[in-house]
Amino acid sequence: PKDTIQSEGTARLYRFRRPDTRSVAGRRPVLIVPSLINRWYVVDLRSGFSLVEAFNQHFDTWVLDWGVPEDEDRYLTWDRLLKKIGRAVRRIQRETGAEDVTLFGYCMGATLSGIYTALFPETVGAFVSLAGPFDFSEGGMLATLTDPRWFDVDAIVSAGNLPAMQMQSGFTAIRPTMVAQKAMNFVTRGHDGASRDAFEALETWSHDNTPFPAAAYQTYISELYQQNKLVKGEHYALGRRVDLSEIRCPVLSIVADRDTICPAKAADGLIDNVGSGDTSILTVPGGHIGAVVGHRASKLLYPAVIEWMATRATPPPPGPTPNVPRAFYGVYSGNDAQVDLLGSLAGYGAANAGSLTGGDAGVPAVSLGIDNSNIAGVTGSPSQATPVSPDSNWAYGSELDNVRAQIVTTEGGENLLYVFIGGNMEVNFNKLSLFFDAQPGGQQTVGFNDMGDELTNINISFGALQTMAGLKFDDGFEADYWFNVNNGVDGGSGNLINFADAAVLRTEGALVDPFTLFPLDYGAFFGGDIEDGVGNPIPGGPEILDFSGPRADVPGGGELYTEYAPRLLVNDPMNPIPGLLLVAIDNSNVAGVTETTASEPIVRQVSTGIEVCIDLDELGWDGSQDILMAGFITSGGFDFMSNQIFGESAGTDNLGTTNVVDFSAIPGLQYINLSAPVEEGCNAADLAEPFGILDLADISAFVTAFTTGDLAADLDGNGILDLSDITAFVSAFTGGCP
Repeated sequence: PKDTIQSEGTARLYRFRRPDTRSVAGRRPVLIVPSLINRWYVVDLRSGFSLVEAFNQHFDTWVLDWGVPEDEDRYLTWDRLLKKIGRAVRRIQRETGAEDVTLFGYCMGATLSGIYTALFPETVGAFVSLAGPFDFSEGGMLATLTDPRWFDVDAIVSAGNLPAMQMQSGFTAIRPTMVAQKAMNFVTRGHDGASRDAFEALETWSHDNTPFPAAAYQTYISELYQQNKLVKGEHYALGRRVDLSEIRCPVLSIVADRDTICPAKAADGLIDNVGSGDTSILTVPGGHIGAVVGHRASKLLYPAVIEWMATRATPPPPGPTPNVPRAFYGVYSGNDAQVDLLGSLAGYGAANAGSLTGGDAGVPAVSLGIDNSNIAGVTGSPSQATPVSPDSNWAYGSELDNVRAQIVTTEGGENLLYVFIGGNMEVNFNKLSLFFDAQPGGQQTVGFNDMGDELTNINISFGALQTMAGLKFDDGFEADYWFNVNNGVDGGSGNLINFADAAVLRTEGALVDPFTLFPLDYGAFFGGDIEDGVGNPIPGGPEILDFSGPRADVPGGGELYTEYAPRLLVNDPMNPIPGLLLVAIDNSNVAGVTETTASEPIVRQVSTGIEVCIDLDELGWDGSQDILMAGFITSGGFDFMSNQIFGESAGTDNLGTTNVVDFSAIPGLQYINLSAPVEEGCNAADLAEPFGILDLADISAFVTAFTTGDLAADLDGNGILDLSDITAFVSAFTGGCP
């Protein structure tokens, strides 16, 4: 039994219902990608000889059914096939919460899956190629038949899709006696009911072929078979060069010893070119199809593949994001400034939210992402009018000095993230944009998915996200929440205004009603006048931007705007929650603004700046992922980025036009980790706090994990809880901590 989870044209994504209650928690889901020109059910042909049936006993199993192309699908390109795989992977990630999948490709599906894995290696935790060709110079008779000296692919595709009959004639030409041989086998074995059932099932499938979309066929034959561009490193897909060495996950290549469609040397092109340190080749008896559904497949192929995948099925345990600059997490003391987040504002700080406590001595005191030698960018224009001396509200330069963070759980059970950003915001409506990555999925490139398809984001702050569309973050960072902070002088009243905007960024763009297509996501804003033009406070001015309403549009057709935080409002627009997002600005760090070097002793002492408190449910935190933040200062229109960014290597020059900035091309990582360092045990048996001591709590943790099927107890790493895990625990426990 299966459920259709996603449809796209004639293609379908199936999820197979599991036959029992054995847990697959913690294991990667498996996505099977069959050949494009044969029906998908060859991997689920009949009970006892079904790859899907075998996999589904151990894994959450999914299959991409390419469907049957219609005449208009003649324009279905190679790139669009890859995008279908990408959309299937992303849907699986959303449905299961998995960070990556095991990708299992068969025949041409393996070739496509390999290309996808090379382009998007972060989404694939393990890759299995079953009879998939990669080195097409070793393509055997099919390479000979498609030789460009006598095979004009352009002329062939000019007539439209390749008919199934024409495709089948090519395979018949490879083995002209195959039909007669099958007939003789049926006469010989037809008296046996099991053999007859197997023959009829396979014959039904083998005659249920599908056309080959013309545009994709042209690329497949011309660039792969005729020019062998894939292993040469000259094949381009989705606008990028396909480099098989980018495949660094575990790789298994399965070769059938009598395969004339994908000879062994053609399959070897995968292992010969990947960058993985964990590669295996499995040779099985049979031909291109018999290896999958033949009478020996269930005894030889299925168990071997399941064992290989099981030992590689568990992603690394969650923990700190490696090699990412980390914000200071804890209390500053001694020569460092004392800071209570939101502590300079009445009613906040230590009295209500908790001060910065519990720091880890091993954490760097501050992460610098800037070099303040860009004097013009820091101090602003000397000719600018200065009606008010620099103070907590007025500043005439912008800079980012340090970042500190803390997560606090209130007595009411709310989890709040506090972020302090030492620095200043010039009162000219320069924008400090903060992007957060707090859950799987999101947008590595603002306004685009990972296939390069343009997305629709919320229109807020006069098209801020649209202006920044094209900005690319480092690998490993996919933004799912954004807000900006700014202040400036109103051109009419002369009053000083503080303002903030917020929006949710989703993997597939802003939410819409599936039936009416009306928008469901909100653009959020909050702010107002805080001082007049000579520095007098405005009564009731929002010193704290607390997103407390009152505006909350009711969905019904047009763009939606609100003065509440945007994510949770979608769940219940009629009952908005105030105070989920708090922002304040203190611009009194005058000395810091005039400093011209990124001197650590100086920037560590900056104790005024932008203060943020955000509810973690509003942020969208998944409860386990490290919370990452990217941020930078731009011009008032969001279209020009300064050198004031969070990360490692901003340098002295402004970065320029925002929507063409590519952080992944800048040395170092241009984002920081806001999560507390995760303590680790002294050895495999140190499973519970306090770490560094082996005691009864560790024994209890192991027993609980083992008896509940939690793979935290899988100490030997084979993906199965058994006696060897108990032995490994006892050995580690009795060995003690170093």
